[in-house]
Amino acid sequence: MIQKLKTAIKNPALWQIVTDVLLGVLVICLSVNTVYPPETPRWMTTLLPVLLYLLLAAITALIFFLVGKLIRKDDFAGVKPALSGIALDFMTKLEMPVLICEEDTGIVRWYNGTFLSVAKLKSPPTGMTLEALTGYSADSLLSDSGVYVRLFDRGFDIRGYRVSSAKKNYILTLWDDNTTLHDSVEQLRSEDTLVALILFDNVDELLQNSQDEGAGAAIDKAESLLRSWAMEAGGILRETDRDKFLFLFPRKSLAQMTDSRFDILDSVREVRIGSSGLPITASIGVCGMTGTLEEKLGIASDSLELALQRGGDQVVLRDEAGGTEFFGGRTITSQKRNKVHARMTALKLIERLSGASNVLVMMHRGPDFDAIGAAFSMTRLCTFCGAQVNIIVNTEDPNFLLCYDKVKEIPEYQDGSLFVSAVEAQDLIRPETILAVVDVNNVRQFEAPEIYDMLSTRTVIIDHHRKTAEFPDKPLEEYIEPAASSSCELMAEILELTIGKGLLRKEEADIMYAGITLDTKQFVHNTGTRTFESALYLRGEGALPVDVQTLFRSSLQEFRSEVRFESNIKIYRSIFAISYNDSDDNTKKDSISAAKAADKLLTVNGVEASFALCRVEDVIHISARSAGKVNVQIIMTKMGGGGHFDASATRMDGMTMAEAMEQLKNAIDEYVAESEA
Repeated sequence: MIQKLKTAIKNPALWQIVTDVLLGVLVICLSVNTVYPPETPRWMTTLLPVLLYLLLAAITALIFFLVGKLIRKDDFAGVKPALSGIALDFMTKLEMPVLICEEDTGIVRWYNGTFLSVAKLKSPPTGMTLEALTGYSADSLLSDSGVYVRLFDRGFDIRGYRVSSAKKNYILTLWDDNTTLHDSVEQLRSEDTLVALILFDNVDELLQNSQDEGAGAAIDKAESLLRSWAMEAGGILRETDRDKFLFLFPRKSLAQMTDSRFDILDSVREVRIGSSGLPITASIGVCGMTGTLEEKLGIASDSLELALQRGGDQVVLRDEAGGTEFFGGRTITSQKRNKVHARMTALKLIERLSGASNVLVMMHRGPDFDAIGAAFSMTRLCTFCGAQVNIIVNTEDPNFLLCYDKVKEIPEYQDGSLFVSAVEAQDLIRPETILAVVDVNNVRQFEAPEIYDMLSTRTVIIDHHRKTAEFPDKPLEEYIEPAASSSCELMAEILELTIGKGLLRKEEADIMYAGITLDTKQFVHNTGTRTFESALYLRGEGALPVDVQTLFRSSLQEFRSEVRFESNIKIYRSIFAISYNDSDDNTKKDSISAAKAADKLLTVNGVEASFALCRVEDVIHISARSAGKVNVQIIMTKMGGGGHFDASATRMDGMTMAEAMEQLKNAIDEYVAESEA
């Protein structure tokens, strides 16, 4: 009520009304002589109205004086005891805006004249809360750094200080006008030079597969698009190597790039080589962090490497906070590999493994034939290097039992001591222990993440899945090739280059051949010349396709499980097929049936991507497959998994089928929205 009275008194319109009323009363008083009897004395008809007017004016002035005194008492009575007279006089004359508010409510109770002249508010701030005025609570201003706000077309650093009276606590705020400083800092930041590395990641393969004379013109057109894009961003583009470019640009252009989700990828992809119609794709690594140019170049290089490890045709951005953002990645990985890289990796592995006190080999949880075959081949490589080796695995896993039954007659595997649990593996860790991780690069999918945490700086990783993120610590060696069909293909190349012919056992070769067969769906998907070369090497080591097929036979239980999937199918967004098996009788073997069900769903007309969900106790296993247009790896990554463009998977703990289904649909919706953006 008092605040309303105060505001009203300071309103000029109110004073106009009061003046009009008083004038009206005076006019009435002066006109009363017209109603006096004729015999009324002259002094009464003239003096009495004047006296009455003066009396009314005095009463009005007294009322406004008393109310104003009451309001001033409310505003300042509590503040004055908290400040000495000298301090209050100093702040009144200070050329820096000052506000004083109540600590508990944040209501402004005092301000100096400088604040009023700077703020140019329609009404004084008394009675407003500091949070309503600045967007920050009173308590937040008490920190050592204070806060920065942009108000009244100015930039203020606001610091708060606690002052107390006998009855109440207040916060005194000083508003330091640093507009020029902050504007200069922001301008310098916007002009900060960022570094990016750009690579046409499939030109060599396109030229090898195309005899069209227009191939060179197509590459020139793609390069011209890059240069135009760089010019629009106010940057500089320089070719540093064949099909590789260094791009320097101001930070202020980065927001526009991210808002458009680096649409340069789409522009380059629209350029196709000749009559073959094969698209050119680019990978970009961007450093958005602060630092020296040398540091930025190193981060951009790491980002580009990650983009290639994730399959290319995408942008990897390390933002200012050190986080990683991904853009693109919507085409199938092209096979851009050469044996030089494989040979260098093999030599480094030999050196690392030979100097290790012992080696622990680890796969992903619920390993398939590709993971087990890669683990067995890594074991053979360690044996060749003279290193003691153990495989961390769940010995109750059905796939492992199938494979172990095949190799149990080999001396190294006979007594089963080669295989250890995660708990047993902890007792085997020594100062020079190396952890060899195969067929997985997502830490959350490791068989024993706790072992990785202990040996993260002494880890070598061999995998063919698209990389989901950077590792917490840089591995000793990292050989991730999404263009490879399988981890067994990579390991077959390494073995062929190192241990020589005849040292790999037939049974091990059979399981590796099964791994390649599984991941290529009988050599139909994601195969290249290197895939068949690896298969040829394994055949030379004794692998027989007839023997391999025995690993793929289905039990009656698996057959029934597949039927459950086929009886629960939903079509989502016209092109996504989702099937599920929510039976309480499911075992780990039924999660294998999910992969088969997902493969089978792709044979349905109109289905571009399929997802098979299987609940085993309180864990939901999801297998995802693509016909070539949808990147299921991106969808599974959103749900904590990973894999390939056309084959991916994840598992979700402590979740019902309905909850998992809802999350899957949300991930699909996000993917579709990003694709249409």
